Amino acid sequence: MTLRRGVLALLFGLAFAGPALGDVRIDSDPWLRVDCSTFTIYSNAGERRTRELARDLEKMSAALGTSILPQRGENRPTRLFFFRRSVSFDSYRDALLGTGSDKDGIFFSRPSGNFIIIDGGARGSHRVALHELTHQLIHGSYGFVPLWVNEGMAGVFETFQLDGPRARAGRVERSDLQMLKRARIPLDELLTMNARSEDFLSGPRSRLVYAQTRLMMHYVLVGTPSRADRLPVYLDLLRARTEPMEAFERAFGMSLRQFEGELVAYSHRKIHSMLTLQPESAPVADSSPVPVPPAEIFAELAGLLAEGGTNSLPAAESLVRASLDHDPAHSRAHVVLGLVHHRRGQLDAALTAYEAALELGSTDPLLPGRAGRVALRLSMNAPPEIRGDWLERAITFFRVTVERSPLDAGNWSALGVALARRDQTRGEARTAFETALKIDPGNRTARVWLKRLDEGTGMSSRTE
Repeated sequence: MTLRRGVLALLFGLAFAGPALGDVRIDSDPWLRVDCSTFTIYSNAGERRTRELARDLEKMSAALGTSILPQRGENRPTRLFFFRRSVSFDSYRDALLGTGSDKDGIFFSRPSGNFIIIDGGARGSHRVALHELTHQLIHGSYGFVPLWVNEGMAGVFETFQLDGPRARAGRVERSDLQMLKRARIPLDELLTMNARSEDFLSGPRSRLVYAQTRLMMHYVLVGTPSRADRLPVYLDLLRARTEPMEAFERAFGMSLRQFEGELVAYSHRKIHSMLTLQPESAPVADSSPVPVPPAEIFAELAGLLAEGGTNSLPAAESLVRASLDHDPAHSRAHVVLGLVHHRRGQLDAALTAYEAALELGSTDPLLPGRAGRVALRLSMNAPPEIRGDWLERAITFFRVTVERSPLDAGNWSALGVALARRDQTRGEARTAFETALKIDPGNRTARVWLKRLDEGTGMSSRTE
């Protein structure tokens, strides 16, 4: 399929195939964008559904983000894609996860931002969106958490409902209770399960995982609120590499067997309380859906695929070239094209695209650093006569990163690595590394390279 035919196919809602990858689709329905306080929604599900979705997601985000899941102040963009038709969602899900998954929603996080995709054609899609956004809030509050916490907490808050000036969440589903009366997963097995576990990815046992983790977290947050305060202790023990079962028993002050017994009794209760939240306690933007030009939605969906993994790069490239066909000056498209080339190891092409994005005024905060790392790698592999030119470009990019984010230790250490490769700037490199260590005393790159400067060795090493 030629690029021009591919663009036409996208516009008419036909399959747009990436080479060696299943079809990815964009239906003919117009796409809308809603810029909320802490996330952006891209949706082709119509104005009414999109507006309602944005309202509820932002209300929940405000309620949880100021109380139960306070955010750590990261300024990382979150993009949520709400597909009206399941067939379109499925094509992106399969590109990201491979065939065989039956998920209706996906959340993943990268240094460049958070990404969520939702099957708007599935039953309960509104609830799935609440579930996946809760994953983003959990990540913004705690970082990594074990699967039972991640899915259990998302399961509790996916039932979020506005009730006048307040909101309620944590409705226990009778279907969950009935399922758990027939079967349960041993707690020691559930505590060590992760997102790649076969029982979680698909099949009947996957539904049991969701049901059991929802009830476990409901019991911790609602049934025994005093234990909710122990959740951070449990997570700290895991970060300290405490064995999962030991961390659970130490943090919650009970054996696994005791907790399982209490959970069984909890599942037999006739009435379960719900949480009352205050969504008005934080400011909520009054945002309205606006039409999205083809170049923008192509670029954004390409970015989703490019960030998702190497298997989806062919489809990402097809989409980003369709974006540039509509608008050659679209800076986001050049950023994504650079990322595609970068992931493939095509460094010259990646740097060309990154530089084009910068010239077009891209405000992507990671862009100068990415361009700097590509230029530095090119300098390491270049012939001696042109090595200095690549290195100078790398230093220029890294200076931009420290100007824009002077409190980022990683930016200072990256600048130091580039400066340390020139005799005349090694004194400045030392200053950069020392600055990085003042910001983050645990910065390993700065510490290793300061030792090399002291010893006068390893300046031509490829280690960064």
